[in-house]
Amino acid sequence: MILVDSCILIDMLEDDARWAGWSQEQLETWSARRPLLINPVTCAPVRGRVGRKLLRTIVAMLNKFGLRCSGNFFSTAGRNMARAI
Repeated sequence: MILVDSCILIDMLEDDARWAGWSQEQLETWSARRPLLINPVTCAPVRGRVGRKLLRTIVAMLNKFGLRCSGNFFSTAGRNMARAI
């Protein structure tokens, strides 16, 4: 299992000219080798930047890489972590 860091999600979300392509390549490469995981702590910085609807859209997009979500990253704890960051 490989934990996907928030910077990968942010790069793709913001379509970063330097890093978005690299981030997508990493997801493609590593998803072929091992299951990918995202958790509430990983989502907190992303959740602080986007709304709930957009975050769900991002997760749906990442599901094509077999991304697994642990816990409820839309929970109150996840929202509180996002505010603290």
